Amino acid sequence: VLCCEGNGGYPEIGTPWVPLERGYSVLGWNHPGFGESTGLPFPEKEQNAVEACFLFAVHRLHFQPSQIFVLGWSIGGYTASWIAMNYPDIAGLSKKLSVFSNYFKNEVLDATFDNIDELSRRVAPSIFDPVLESVVKMYLDLNNLSHVINYDGPVLIIRRSDDEVISTGDDHSRATNRGNHLLIGLLKHRYVKAYNSCSIK
Repeated sequence: VLCCEGNGGYPEIGTPWVPLERGYSVLGWNHPGFGESTGLPFPEKEQNAVEACFLFAVHRLHFQPSQIFVLGWSIGGYTASWIAMNYPDIAGLSKKLSVFSNYFKNEVLDATFDNIDELSRRVAPSIFDPVLESVVKMYLDLNNLSHVINYDGPVLIIRRSDDEVISTGDDHSRATNRGNHLLIGLLKHRYVKAYNSCSIK
């Protein structure tokens, strides 16, 4: 299991413990610039870091891609979904696997978002929206939905009921959780005939 931590997590104490306790081999890594690692956590650097770990697992540890699950939590969902999109033969992708050991057969998305645009608007007055949108698109385009719709494997999305990080409302309600948009976007992509703009709200 290749583990991709969230913004406040470290592989020594974070997501690797769940698959490790269930007997899986685990490979964790720090975001560039976190812990003792060098660099800065920009999207391209994040992609390079997770790809290096994935290729290490394949070429040095001799795991087949079909034996590798990718586990991402929160913002780690970006790198996890990027690996799934670029290496679709992986066994599955998980975003924050809590006690869901049975779901290692699926892509499990937990505590993550569709893209970071709406979340970034929460942190600045609306007068800065045009500047913020431009900066996010140019430097921090974390669009998990664009990755997930390019991965055809099975997906399980887990949404937290009170998530202050990926909700756009002040009350952190489920209705404002950006995981909803990730699910709806994925359903619209995979089930075009079953779901149209009238049937998903």
